[in-house]
Amino acid sequence: MKMTLERLRVLLIVAASCTTVDSFSPQWNSRCISLGSSSSSSSSLNAIGVLARKAKEMEIKKYIESGEMGDTTSELLQKMKDGVESVVMSSEPGPVQRALTKRKGTISIVAEYKRKLADSGFVDDVFDPEVLSPTFREFGASGVAVLADTRMGGCDYSDIEIFAKEQQTAKGDVPGPMPVLNTDLIVDEVQIARSVACGASAIMLNYGLL
Repeated sequence: MKMTLERLRVLLIVAASCTTVDSFSPQWNSRCISLGSSSSSSSSLNAIGVLARKAKEMEIKKYIESGEMGDTTSELLQKMKDGVESVVMSSEPGPVQRALTKRKGTISIVAEYKRKLADSGFVDDVFDPEVLSPTFREFGASGVAVLADTRMGGCDYSDIEIFAKEQQTAKGDVPGPMPVLNTDLIVDEVQIARSVACGASAIMLNYGLL
């Protein structure tokens, strides 16, 4: 099913109510920023985006047909769909935005984890998530983003789960758990439910592909 922005907005809010990870909260900005790109380069990017979306949709179809989708993901997906009509919209900043927002004059760092670079293949000597997760936290990162796309980032949803579980071991400590963001190319509701099931606190959306 092709998601509209409004439906996606509702599904994200429902997803937040289906999980104990209270940071899973959508943030919206209605402003559009023009980068001044030419129409030809814009058309090229659009064409690439269409191909990327089609490839991801095929990947999701295979995932569903394989029977690999666990009960937790299936239940979350159904809860999301069932709860669409009862959602109450809010313009208040969510926990993830608050976690990443620092006082004026400072910056927030989101550490990115991937095993593969799009232009040069796999990265040499990449440490496992179990090793890097506490390191990111202890050295001041405000969050960790996992590119859960095997073709683009060399990672999958199991990496999100490992990061999320390790971060929860820091409850009550200083610094405490960081939110884990899924930066997979999100084009389907299944990915939202799967992200929640794996412990992700937020997802990244590419508006141009929705």
